Amino acid sequence: MASSSDIILRSGSLLKKYSHYLPEEKHGTAPASKDADSYTQMLYGMNNQLEDLMERAEEAKKEKNRAAIATANAEIRRGKNYLREELPKLRKLMSKKSKGVTDEMRAEREQEVADFEYKIECVPDGVTKAPPPPPPRLSEGGGGAARHVTLDMASMAENPTFNMEHTEESRAFNKEFEKSKKIQDEGLDEISKGLRVLKNLGGEMDEEIKRQEPIMDTIDTKMDTVTAEMRTANGRLKSIITSMRSTRHFCIDVTLIFIILGVALYLANSFG
Repeated sequence: MASSSDIILRSGSLLKKYSHYLPEEKHGTAPASKDADSYTQMLYGMNNQLEDLMERAEEAKKEKNRAAIATANAEIRRGKNYLREELPKLRKLMSKKSKGVTDEMRAEREQEVADFEYKIECVPDGVTKAPPPPPPRLSEGGGGAARHVTLDMASMAENPTFNMEHTEESRAFNKEFEKSKKIQDEGLDEISKGLRVLKNLGGEMDEEIKRQEPIMDTIDTKMDTVTAEMRTANGRLKSIITSMRSTRHFCIDVTLIFIILGVALYLANSFG
């Protein structure tokens, strides 16, 4: 499945190819003539792509489905990234010396590129909260040469505080941030100390357990020996008790026999 940047690129190529069949619109006639240089053609195509992104952004504002809004914003961000990647190529074409391009025209082109970059950043994409400040305009009037100030996006990306001044609110926020960071660092230090103590305790407990293992093994061996001896003693005691019961029963039987014989002898003498 083709990405949105590929679709935008192909759409721009098709517009360039068939631009002479299209009627004139507000953005000007398509630069399809032989007099138009590479810079003009590329800027025209990128303008068309930017207008398409702006239309998508307007449609996303009217959309109520969150999933559709997220998808549209993702496509818009991809399109903006593609246009940002094309800006260095456009500046390279702008800096080339072309026939019939004067210094004044080159300054105007620099302003066009700056305005175009500003328009890219102004397209809402669901992430950018506020548009950047507009680029400085070329000085008008006077005999001096026009001075153009450009935004160094690479430097701004590397250094977020590039060309920024502190306000009272930012200073207060920075102070509060540093204070909170200091408190957080102190808490993290305490946690780190506690973790080190726990680690040392764990190591000492492990060493102590290793030292106690031989003693525990000896205790287990002695317990097994005592258990075996107790089983043997219990067996002997059981046999003794059984024999005592048998002897007692024998004595009782003999006594009963003598009693019966005595009774029988008494009866015989009485009736004899």
